[in-house]
Amino acid sequence: MNEKLLYTLLLASMIMGAVSCTDDYTIDAEGVTVNLQQDSQTQAKFIRLQAITDKIIRITATPGENFEGNMTPRQTELAEFTVSQQDDTVTLSTSHIDASVVINTGEIRITDNDGNILLEEPDTGGKRFTSRDTGGTHSYDIIQTFELDGNETIYGLTPEKGTLPCGSFIISSKQYGLLINSLRPARFSIPGKQNTLSWEIENSGSLDYYFISGDNLDEVISEYRTLTGKSPIIPKWALGYWQDGSKYTTQGELISALKTFRDRQIPLDNIIVTPRLRQDSTNPTDNDSHLALLKATADSVHKINSRMMLTVPPETYSSVDTPEPLWEQIKIYFQDTCADALWIDAMPDAPSNMAALCDGQRSLNPNKRVFTFSNATYTGMQQYPAATWNRHTTSQWDDLKSQIAEGLNTSVGGMPYWGTSIGGYDITDRYAAKQIEQDKTTTETSPEMKEWKELYTRWFQFGAFCPLFLSNRHQTIAEVSQEDTIPYNSMVYYSRLRYRLMPYIYTLAEMTWHEDYTIMRPLVMDFTSDTTANNVCDQYMLGPSIMVSPVCEYETYSRVVYLPECEGWYDFYTGIYYAGGQAIKAAAPYEKIPLHVRAGSIIPSGAPIQHTGDTSTDDATTIRLHVYTGADAKFNLYEDDGDSYGYEQGSYSIIPISYNESSKTLTIGERVGEYGGMPRDRNFIVIPISRNQPRPFDPDADGAAIKYSGREITVKAM
Repeated sequence: MNEKLLYTLLLASMIMGAVSCTDDYTIDAEGVTVNLQQDSQTQAKFIRLQAITDKIIRITATPGENFEGNMTPRQTELAEFTVSQQDDTVTLSTSHIDASVVINTGEIRITDNDGNILLEEPDTGGKRFTSRDTGGTHSYDIIQTFELDGNETIYGLTPEKGTLPCGSFIISSKQYGLLINSLRPARFSIPGKQNTLSWEIENSGSLDYYFISGDNLDEVISEYRTLTGKSPIIPKWALGYWQDGSKYTTQGELISALKTFRDRQIPLDNIIVTPRLRQDSTNPTDNDSHLALLKATADSVHKINSRMMLTVPPETYSSVDTPEPLWEQIKIYFQDTCADALWIDAMPDAPSNMAALCDGQRSLNPNKRVFTFSNATYTGMQQYPAATWNRHTTSQWDDLKSQIAEGLNTSVGGMPYWGTSIGGYDITDRYAAKQIEQDKTTTETSPEMKEWKELYTRWFQFGAFCPLFLSNRHQTIAEVSQEDTIPYNSMVYYSRLRYRLMPYIYTLAEMTWHEDYTIMRPLVMDFTSDTTANNVCDQYMLGPSIMVSPVCEYETYSRVVYLPECEGWYDFYTGIYYAGGQAIKAAAPYEKIPLHVRAGSIIPSGAPIQHTGDTSTDDATTIRLHVYTGADAKFNLYEDDGDSYGYEQGSYSIIPISYNESSKTLTIGERVGEYGGMPRDRNFIVIPISRNQPRPFDPDADGAAIKYSGREITVKAM
């Protein structure tokens, strides 16, 4: 067929519902359906390309006569597109990407507008359908295969058998994403030398997926959330420390453990409580008394400035004799016990029930942000005030290492709030499980106890730099190790550091709402052009500035850290500068995890607090600005009341802060917005760190003091 242009169609000039047809394809208001010249029942007969936005193309294919889609995308304005044909290839083009179908083979190829290939099938086509009939219902087993670039890396899959921790969304280092639109799980494989990407779906209808492009990976995830929902700002207290208290059998034990945190000035916000809690060994078991006990426990928890999350066991809502929605079955626990959040395990029918849970909690507390923990993950979960974790871990070094990948893959799967189960959920026999659980017969110096304490400490160090900071191993810090020991001192240090960094961390949470940001970031997100960084799987960025390098081996007190290509890096603990684009041997003593700060960063730190709502300190309105020089820097400090939905209506403030490398000046810009209870005046202390003047990160350091009342101020930073 000679080169020809059959149709060029702009939606701006289309009449809704108008259809244009040829023998090769049909155009409608959303895109084009291509009629393939294939007779095999294992191949697609029709392929449909729909322009969802200028950066999102929905692709569906079927060997039958009808398309059977699953997810309907959120309503967006119709994207402008054109359709053209050249020889045997039909192409749908937006202002950002081109998607082509070869009529003879069904091969799909997606490029940018300059013709650079982003994703393509083998030239013989990459789709195979196997028909199946089950109980009179017809469906297909589908295999989809794409060829990958030799330097391309894929993120979003767990290490075990290519499963997905959060729905069916993956991203590529070539700055695109794939959202598999299926009610059935997709099993992925990247065989050989990672030159192909395949997924298989059993017992499904049409092949259905979204190709999502962007100028960077943050934009790809933003486009994903355009389809599946924005991520809200969770309550500020949810970013504090969570202690699993489910081992405590009586109210007295639980409250005593909380008071230990307060007495030793170890920050904490939340305690997880099981409904099986008793007042004492003779506590009545009737339901009314039990709920009254839980309410009294919540009241006691609140009095010491903590929050109570109630674990709702599956037996509460899994009975076949209770067909009511999940929320109706467990509402009594939330309503009558004054719990602040719910922990749902093995939640059935996750999407609809998560919506019911969050809506139900909000209806009871319309002015307070609600929060839910669930180990269920699925496409679009990020739109709810919820977090997920992988509780099915054991106390082993390999499981600690796998948790880094778990967190990063969940994050790039679009879910920004994730926490590791510090210490692992199940203690293995290797660490003398019964003795460690009961802490009765195992001595502090036994080999099993010694190794387990080091594992727990390393896990705790990693957990302090996850979006959610969660101990799911039942022991408190004080129960894991005695005072003035390395494990104890290390855990107390990182717990306090987490709270001193709360101005930084809470701003990251805000960015997930306003900028569709990802808090826990594989290095590829910020250093896409650095192919070495793209393949580092045991380091990550927490926000734009802090690089975290966990230690996952016993008695290992240094490790190789790769410093991605950029303006340079500073050692968090010493302030010593290193050039980017190199691997170094970083010190990792038992008590410290390697941390590095990117040159051109501003990291705010706050006062020493015991919980996120603590304003009792003398310097509660003081913010220290740690300015890591070597490049221009900026940070938009976000603040709101931390607990209401006022931010959705614009009740918050942002203080823009920037550093100019050439003039060596720091500008604290004019404050934008306000909220109830906002401090009108702030004290800023500027702490510059440079190659020639290294300084450790110190949240109590002295520096140039600035009185700020909301108006722009520029000062010399160096």
